Amino acid sequence: MPTILLVDDPDPDRRRRTLDRASSAIAGLDARRAASLTRGTTSVAWGKGDHTPFDRFDDDAATTLLFGDAIRDPAGARSTALDMARALSQAGDHPVCDGLHLAVSVFEHDGWAISADILGILPLYHVVLPEVRMVATSPGLFRAHERFHASLNVAALASVLIINGVLEGETIFQGVTRLGQGHTLRGRSGAPLREVPRYRIPVGSLHHDVPLEECSHRLHDALVDACARHVPTGQPHSLLLSGGLDSRLLAGILIRQRVPMIALTRGAKSDEDYRCARRVARHLGLPHRLVPDSPGDWPGFQSRLLHDGMNASPGLGAHAVGEAIRGLAPRSVSGYLMDAIIGGNHIGWCYSNPDHAAGFGAMFQRLNRLGLGLDTARALLRKDVFGESVDLVIERTRKAFEASGSTNLERAWRFDLAHRQRFHVGQVLVRQMAAAWPAAPHVDRKVLETAGGIPLGMLADRVVERDMLVRFHNDLARLPIDRGATSDTTPIDPDVLGVLRQVPARLARKVARALRIRTPERRYYHRIHALDSPGWISVRQGAEAAREAAYAWFDRQTFDTLLPPPGTLAGSAAPASDAVGKRSLLGAVTLIGAIGG
Repeated sequence: MPTILLVDDPDPDRRRRTLDRASSAIAGLDARRAASLTRGTTSVAWGKGDHTPFDRFDDDAATTLLFGDAIRDPAGARSTALDMARALSQAGDHPVCDGLHLAVSVFEHDGWAISADILGILPLYHVVLPEVRMVATSPGLFRAHERFHASLNVAALASVLIINGVLEGETIFQGVTRLGQGHTLRGRSGAPLREVPRYRIPVGSLHHDVPLEECSHRLHDALVDACARHVPTGQPHSLLLSGGLDSRLLAGILIRQRVPMIALTRGAKSDEDYRCARRVARHLGLPHRLVPDSPGDWPGFQSRLLHDGMNASPGLGAHAVGEAIRGLAPRSVSGYLMDAIIGGNHIGWCYSNPDHAAGFGAMFQRLNRLGLGLDTARALLRKDVFGESVDLVIERTRKAFEASGSTNLERAWRFDLAHRQRFHVGQVLVRQMAAAWPAAPHVDRKVLETAGGIPLGMLADRVVERDMLVRFHNDLARLPIDRGATSDTTPIDPDVLGVLRQVPARLARKVARALRIRTPERRYYHRIHALDSPGWISVRQGAEAAREAAYAWFDRQTFDTLLPPPGTLAGSAAPASDAVGKRSLLGAVTLIGAIGG
């Protein structure tokens, strides 16, 4: 991704030293060339990948930098740095553009403004110190300034451990804030920083008076139009093709639009993910490449946590898709976040089947399943360090959930897009940016407006998205599909032959369960996140040096039960979701060992 550090500091010598250190750090990322500018008391250092779209505009009033694709109108026209300079000017109207992008404008006479994509996927962090304000794409860049001293935010740490995410703009580092979704950040000497709202995900009743078929038509049309705007047909793209629903729907649309693509799937030939993706690629006539994952290691894990922080349960750096797509094409396209946007996959998290009602209680239970259980958290978090953090996380989550909308389904959809999708899933899009610039056609105002106008109970659980595949890409709906959570690959709309092909595998799984035979894990994401995988064993071994330091934060007995020494498996045979909280705890231990309190 583009790497930026903006420093607003009246001391020119201190600012120059900060710029030198930041430029050195940026140059070390993917062997990038660092550049910088200074206007007034504000300096900016930046670097970017070879394939990052970039434009710069200078005049007497300001210097404006634009990274990525800022799509300003329904025809797909891209904004220039000049367009963004006008929109971000001190009298500007705050830009709202589709596409993944980031814009910075530094004014000649006092102040600056910075904004990013409408869902806030590209991260922007800000911090205020005595006489100094800084903004960066990674909180680790703040260490370039001599007045910044990193310390851990116990409230954010508890939040990540309990619900796998942070809340209300907080971050794992004390005093560091992440820019809110759909906001522009403005700074001016002697005045507080301002987060100015400019976009809110729309929810309405535009499509409430039509049946499922028409909802599918309208959402499919919106996605087709968005693909035409976001994915240029004149440039080759890497298509990240999983065996699931989102990427095959995108593939079906893009192949009709004649976008040149090479499909790639990460993992091993034995993975269900790859087997299903291979069928789709062959059917569409796409060249298809399998990219094995390297196991990842402790040094990469530790380095990334110190640089990027921990907004959600951390993964292993070696699994970053940037390495998979490097050298294939200058641009990439993938379906990350699609299941949440047009599939409403997590809207139903707020629904309680036993209670036959939707509400915060059910939503929190689902979020907590991606962290440490409340009883475990209460036992783990020492009160002399965390105080009443468990109860505080519950109440703060409730507050954020209830502020997200006027109905429970609306709240669940907006809350998920503003939290889990930005912090946990969105980071995968960010990791592509060093190697190829990603397109995400579903991160689009028209697509979001259409999805938000469909009855959310109908949008939920991918009802409309599955119907779109069956109606408009039925050939793809008849191919085996990876469902992630289960090993069932039965097509969404199977014919008789499709059903019969699944019988032997189903029988084999049934016999294995009956005889308690442990079979190799063929679900990609479950396999790579297992705590007994080589990468996670490396992390556990590396983090072991901080075990004694961790006891000052966590109850010794509970901690040792959750994360016993690396010679044991720490519950690795459990479902991948059960390991999420333990991965977050490993991240916490890593940060405690590196920077302490």
